Amino acid sequence: MSSLEDSLRSLASDFATRLVSLAADELERELRDFSPPPPRARPASVLPGKPSPSTAKTDTVDALVACIGGIPWPASSLELRRLLGLSKRTFLRIADQAIREGRVERRGFKATSRYYLPSR
Repeated sequence: MSSLEDSLRSLASDFATRLVSLAADELERELRDFSPPPPRARPASVLPGKPSPSTAKTDTVDALVACIGGIPWPASSLELRRLLGLSKRTFLRIADQAIREGRVERRGFKATSRYYLPSR
């Protein structure tokens, strides 16, 4: 039985070695042919770079209003944050400012809140 076990172990080892080399070759081919998708375009109203503090607030509120107006369904904060590329804290500060200005309405609570334009 010892020689049978040794030959089975040898066959299993050879099989595993071939399988690993085939997988490595396949992975190398996949990585060679891979091209990453192009980056998503930000809304036109978002200014590139870091604007001055006085214009930053109005520009970002304008961008938020443009995003809400461009989406045909009630927009969630996560969707809007990803479209604008903002952190949660920054987004909430901008959304609160837009609500205070009367340019945006928020309905719902916490995770279920949706953002609308006042005319909706």
